[in-house]
Amino acid sequence: MKKLFVMAALMAGATGMALADDLEVTDTFDTDTNWNMSSYWRITDNGQMAGADEYGTFLPLKNRASCKNLTFEVDLTMQKAKAKTEKRAGLAVYVDDQNFWTFTLAEAADAKGAKHLLKLSEMRQGKWVVVKSGDCNWQYNQTYRLKLVMTPAGLSGQASDANGQVIGSETAPIAADSITCGIPALRVMGMIAQFDNAKISGK
Repeated sequence: MKKLFVMAALMAGATGMALADDLEVTDTFDTDTNWNMSSYWRITDNGQMAGADEYGTFLPLKNRASCKNLTFEVDLTMQKAKAKTEKRAGLAVYVDDQNFWTFTLAEAADAKGAKHLLKLSEMRQGKWVVVKSGDCNWQYNQTYRLKLVMTPAGLSGQASDANGQVIGSETAPIAADSITCGIPALRVMGMIAQFDNAKISGK
């Protein structure tokens, strides 16, 4: 059983979240037992986690344990847009719906040309305070491997294609008032996407 203790502070002004000790999860999504499920998520017949929401939803790890050192990987397939605004799907370090980091494949709003991007972003107290973004030639219905690493110094994200070729990467430092730890979670926004072969290591 994982040992938990109450951390002194998650970020500036936030307290009370339990911190994981040597969290190790490998999930091929045969069941949903590791995740805090909602109506926006389901296990498919072929054993993948499917998420779909127009406005944005998270799927946090069920035990709610938080990590400040985290390596989080998953296979991601972007299937279909559900919005004309910006769309995203990928990984998150989650505190609540107003405070999180995300590393995602993204598609710009239709009005901005629906350009394909890779994004590493921080929302803090409901405002985007970090957005690292670059062009990324991802394609619908192709599977990519996303990897997000978080340490006390910063975050780095990398996306690779099915052949292991890196198609993009982004990095961001941890600022004095940044979110410094959170719960591993999956993220979809304005997108139908499927996830598989999750691997999480953290503490």
